[in-house]
Amino acid sequence: PPRAPDEAAAPIPGDLGCVALIRSTQELPDGRSNILAVGERRFVLVAWCAGDRPYRLGRVEEFDDEPSEPGEAEALAAGVRDDFSRLVRALGVLTDREHEAIELPADPQELSFQVSAALELNAEAKRSLQALRSTTARLRHLGGLLEPLAADAERRAAVRRRAQRNGRGGRHPRIEHTA
Repeated sequence: PPRAPDEAAAPIPGDLGCVALIRSTQELPDGRSNILAVGERRFVLVAWCAGDRPYRLGRVEEFDDEPSEPGEAEALAAGVRDDFSRLVRALGVLTDREHEAIELPADPQELSFQVSAALELNAEAKRSLQALRSTTARLRHLGGLLEPLAADAERRAAVRRRAQRNGRGGRHPRIEHTA
């Protein structure tokens, strides 16, 4: 059943949201559904509106990123693209999905949102990325997250590759063999 707008769990004015585009739906035998939605436009909740509908109505203001220096955004996007690609390749090794490619957008703003959506982050971290009104700030934040994640995943992928050769690697050059 729908909750009343005045319930404690309801968003409060100033909270962020996102208009979502439903890409696909799949009805399940038990009546539930799987829904794939993609965020389109961000907004701030201004106020709740009174109404007799069985769902909440609110007044919102949409917002977009503030203009940024294209050269800086492109440079940061290149770093995010490289680090995210490193992470995806390493995770591919760890999950036996090495040959799956991922397409990343050329536009720095689109890239920042796609990478933000793809990362396994808690809700508060995702919300803070969504709230940023600067593409360069979002890319800078993502760069700080991605580099250590990619480096760690690459270390684990290297261990996995070595482990897969156990018993089939031949002689190790640093081990003295006596016969």
